[in-house]
Amino acid sequence: MGHVGDPLLMPGHDTRAMFSRIAGRYDRVNTVLSLGLDEGWRRRSVRRALARPGLDVLDLCAGTGKVALACCTAPHRPRLVVAADFAEPMLEAGHRSASRRGLPVTFVACDCQRLPFRSASFDVATCAFGVRNLVDLEAGLREAARCLRPGGSMVIMEFMNPGQRWARRLVSWYVKKAIPLLGGVLSGSWSAYRYLPDSIDRFLTPPELVRVLLDCGFESVETEERTLGVCSVFYATRGREGWETR
Repeated sequence: MGHVGDPLLMPGHDTRAMFSRIAGRYDRVNTVLSLGLDEGWRRRSVRRALARPGLDVLDLCAGTGKVALACCTAPHRPRLVVAADFAEPMLEAGHRSASRRGLPVTFVACDCQRLPFRSASFDVATCAFGVRNLVDLEAGLREAARCLRPGGSMVIMEFMNPGQRWARRLVSWYVKKAIPLLGGVLSGSWSAYRYLPDSIDRFLTPPELVRVLLDCGFESVETEERTLGVCSVFYATRGREGWETR
């Protein structure tokens, strides 16, 4: 849960356990480390994804459900919001937050490489800062595509290395030096915030992720860069053919 699917393991890492350990402080630490920008990134992406009211939304790698909760308060309210993740303590923290605010989110513990939902069950799928952590990225994206109705939307937010050299140097210093130090102090888990820069460096470039999306049943992929390119957002449409049922 905190990041759906089996974890992307590096030597000595258990990603599920790592996210479970920091669940109670996860949102607060992320807000500090992103300089408060992460809330705006989510709101903007959600507003675009929910183009009309009454949609059914599946939030993958939901963690504490920040995107799912943002969907519930968007101008166009969804009919259904499901938050899925593999780290149960993260989902429990999200459930407490949703309950306090009276927001109707269903939290489901599952593996996104084998989602427990019927094919063509959702209009929108979202995934914020989670696809980096999948062992089999294509399997996870194909499962997301399977669960979307033909013509449905997929929105992915992910940390990326900026394309421009000067921005890359600035962001690289912050991500590799400042975040491990600040994140370790604030969360009490030094390994969790050393993992972040390593996982960004190991992940795909934006054009590479676009190609994978196109290979996994999506079409007309658009990208946006946020804040010097440190965050990239991908908007993809589910193709109307080639989807399996289950």
